[in-house]
Amino acid sequence: MLMRGALVGLSVLLGVGLARAIFVLVPLGLAGHFSREFPYCDPCGFTGYAGRMLIVTAMFVGTFSVPAAVAGWLVERVWLRRRRT
Repeated sequence: MLMRGALVGLSVLLGVGLARAIFVLVPLGLAGHFSREFPYCDPCGFTGYAGRMLIVTAMFVGTFSVPAAVAGWLVERVWLRRRRT
C-alpha cells in the first residue's frame, strides 16, 4: 500500500526527464540541426541527437531515482497520517 508513493515519485521523475528531452530536442529541430551532415556535426540527424538525449536522460533518472522514490514514499506517508487524524 505504501509503495504507491514511491511509484508516483518515479513516474514524476520520468515525466521530468521526458519533458526535459522534449525541451532540448524541439528547439534543435526548429533550428535545423537535424539536417546537418557528417563532417559538420558531432551528433548527426535526429537519431544522433535523440541518442545523446536518451543517454543524458538515463543518467538523470539513474542518479535521482532513489531520492525520487523516497520522496514520494514520504509524501504518501505524511498524507496518510494527516488523513487518519
